Amino acid sequence: MEAAFIDNRSHVLKDDLAQIVHDGDRISVAASVFSMYAFNELRAQLEGLEAFRFIYTEPTFAKERAKKEQREFYIPRLGREQGIYGTELEIKLRNELTQKAVAGECARWIRGRAAFKSPRSGAAAVMPALTVESACDAVTYMTLMNGFTVGQIGVGDHPVLTGIQRCDSQSSQMFLNLFNQAWESSWLSRERHMEQALRFPEGRRARGDQQAANLQRLHLGGQCRPG
Repeated sequence: MEAAFIDNRSHVLKDDLAQIVHDGDRISVAASVFSMYAFNELRAQLEGLEAFRFIYTEPTFAKERAKKEQREFYIPRLGREQGIYGTELEIKLRNELTQKAVAGECARWIRGRAAFKSPRSGAAAVMPALTVESACDAVTYMTLMNGFTVGQIGVGDHPVLTGIQRCDSQSSQMFLNLFNQAWESSWLSRERHMEQALRFPEGRRARGDQQAANLQRLHLGGQCRPG
């Protein structure tokens, strides 16, 4: 595969993936957010995959409590967890699709095709990117700075217009090797909360918003206390 530049204007990532991805391929993604609405946009391609692997580039769906020294980390982590239901913009742009219906389809697909991992602590040692692997080639798109979202794949009224590089075959294979090493490393743990998170997205998102607000108030209160 030849290298190319994707600007999500004249050359849209979703359209490129629709041409590149075929039944039986494997997709490996490293990103900060996985959105079920991005899944929905690429559903025709993702349904036929042999496997889909996703590495969260920062800890997500972890169970640790928000101790005082962890609050700055904990608040953005809640944002990454809630990203599975879509960004605020994606939700507004999807009035014709109920969140519950999309969540159900995404959960079913995850059971049969997908696996997710995140670092136990700190940031994952892998660059945000998406790689499509076939029997005879590999194609990597980098970097996915805004996560696996509708905007990042160039869909809707507000696509992410930052440049995405489609790498040549040799560079893509090198990145895939690095991803494979990261996937097998001991500092990643498998996420087993994805389906549970998608069962009741409205309630979980509301609880997450309230939890983040409470933690933010605690954090600000801690800053105001005298030494």
